[in-house]
Amino acid sequence: MGSSQSALGTSIKKAVVGDKDLYALPGNPLYAIKDVKLYNLSIPVKPAAVTYPKTAQQVAAIIKCAVDAGLKVQARCGGHSYANYCLGGVNGAVVIDMKHFQKFSMDNETFRAIAGAGSLLGDLTKRMHNAGGRAMAHGTCPQVGLGGHATIGGLGPSSRLWGTALDHIEEIEIVLADSSIKRASATQNPDIFWAVKGAGASFGVVTEFVLRTEKEAGEAVHFSYSFTVGTYASMAVIFKAWQKFVSNRKLTRKFASEAIITAVGLIISGTYFGSKKEYDALEMDDKFPGHQKGKTIVFRDWLGLVAHWGEEIGLLLGGGLSAPLYTKSMTFNGCDLIPDNVIDTLFSYLDTVEKGTLIWFIIFDLAGGAVNDIAQGATAYAHRDALFYLQSYAVGVGKVPDKTKEFLRGVNSLLVKGTPGGDQFGAYAGYVDPELPNGPLAYWRTNLPRLEQIKSIVDPSDVFHNPQGVKPLAKAWKSAESLISSLTPSEDSCLTLWAIQYSTVLSRRYHPSGAHVVFRTSGVEAAIGFGASVLGIAGAGISVATTLIRFSVSYKCSTQKIEDPSSQVSLTATILTTVGNTIDSHQDYFKEDNFREKFGRVIERCKNDYEILEAAVQKAKGEVEKTESERWERKMTSWKKLFWALSSEKQMKGLQSSLEVSKTQVLMMQSAASLIVLQIIGRRREDENIDLAELKQKMGLLLRALRTAHYSGQKY
Repeated sequence: MGSSQSALGTSIKKAVVGDKDLYALPGNPLYAIKDVKLYNLSIPVKPAAVTYPKTAQQVAAIIKCAVDAGLKVQARCGGHSYANYCLGGVNGAVVIDMKHFQKFSMDNETFRAIAGAGSLLGDLTKRMHNAGGRAMAHGTCPQVGLGGHATIGGLGPSSRLWGTALDHIEEIEIVLADSSIKRASATQNPDIFWAVKGAGASFGVVTEFVLRTEKEAGEAVHFSYSFTVGTYASMAVIFKAWQKFVSNRKLTRKFASEAIITAVGLIISGTYFGSKKEYDALEMDDKFPGHQKGKTIVFRDWLGLVAHWGEEIGLLLGGGLSAPLYTKSMTFNGCDLIPDNVIDTLFSYLDTVEKGTLIWFIIFDLAGGAVNDIAQGATAYAHRDALFYLQSYAVGVGKVPDKTKEFLRGVNSLLVKGTPGGDQFGAYAGYVDPELPNGPLAYWRTNLPRLEQIKSIVDPSDVFHNPQGVKPLAKAWKSAESLISSLTPSEDSCLTLWAIQYSTVLSRRYHPSGAHVVFRTSGVEAAIGFGASVLGIAGAGISVATTLIRFSVSYKCSTQKIEDPSSQVSLTATILTTVGNTIDSHQDYFKEDNFREKFGRVIERCKNDYEILEAAVQKAKGEVEKTESERWERKMTSWKKLFWALSSEKQMKGLQSSLEVSKTQVLMMQSAASLIVLQIIGRRREDENIDLAELKQKMGLLLRALRTAHYSGQKY
């Protein structure tokens, strides 16, 4: 260990040209206090080295040192990761501290700013203000660093007006795992750019941002209502009123708010970006039972308003102070509001549960607005449907007591079990929860598969690692056999396989009326898009279509192909189950009276097509059995046998000939096949006798056959 540590120190010293101020090793005096600086004292982490490069070239050299030593790398800006992921999250990482990356300039014609990744939000706010009264959306803690904040999301009071911090990013400079230094934007290295806007820590070290800026908001009103008298149960009615008000789809984007439950009661606060007269017109005092009069402060100075946010968060959470922490998070969308009875249960729970500490907070932050204007798949940040976020947070003395952890787990459990769709709630990676059983899926949702594919290309060895980061496919997908054993959303990696082999989105067009979406694609998008149009979706169709769009992932990184039929099978069922559940939940809103009749006709056609194709697949399988001894080892699995059969050019030509289908007909049959599975899985609760495993098996083979037949007849 000593010799390896010495070798690492020697190589890092060379990387920073011998400057001893630019790196620190575990043997250095005050290493833990001065260099490591744990944020969450409950998660002890000891890096192999902490470095302080000044240039992108030095960052690249340090990454090479780590790779040569077989170590992981993480960048640190403000150092505010709730799980110490900026230190690697586990022992032995090489930390790249970005404090020297403080570059700033403003183009006075385009008002695009160039900012170093090490900039703290408080400093960045002042620099933008001094460069012409410009601003951008970001959080409220001035000690948070831009590099981590803007590559994970970046939510704050102005997000309803301007979006997330990452929505301001137009270009980056990034150092990758191979030590190459790249520029990335929507047109240059677009896959890297896409991934960094939501999952940056897993893909490289961003050294510089080009940012779109906004004109500073003028007059703004900060408001607060404190409810500290009575039991928590008596405050439930206040929270219900707040949720009802903020969930109004007509609520102005100038309105930002949060509901904070603490040891002393409930606080409703926020900012209105407009005049006091406009704010008064909202009649906030009448929104809550008892007509309590709130406190307001009018700001006409942007820096004063931002400073006030910082003071509030400092008083609430201690600003940038280290402490033993325990955190949880959750996202809610407009369709998943917390039912009144669950709110009652939650607030009654707060009256009775042992909390183990006096320092705890349950914060509901309003989102929506401009954040939700952007499609869920447009950036790696996946919570474009979120109406508000839950962040629960507790501080211990010395350590976080087990009772405190159970208390916050209980809050999440109540909400998940009691809220419709609660088992599908996401979590914001900026409020990282190291206990999530499948953190990456909760953080990046339907964007995770594409992230895993890009990761497999740019960082296949998982150099930029933390315990809940994006993993390359080889690591994320440990066993195809385990994937097919159950039908759960955790089969997220399979979506990547689908995207690589089935999904190349050619175009997507919204109907002028907004009633439905037409997909022009090859693969599952064509199937689902065709199905949506056949079903005559209107009205709620946009809601359904939104779910479908989540699976419409287009890849340019298609150099790696994973060809395992069992995973394709599992994937097919996963996608169609999600779609089926979404359509099922909106059936009451389908406006066309003949919906059921249309659906029935589609199912009949599906069944006929399926029988033809199933026979062809069985014939192909029989051919495999006959030739097994001649061409393959006997230990070959049935999946591999069938894969060989369906990939055989001879067999595929025979299949195509026997079906006598054109390219268009094959796509339509894919649509029909998708619909029949959707329909059967959608009814699985009514018919306990359906063999879901058999269904998954058949559909995987069917779609594989369809896809191969489709492509074998094309000329490119």
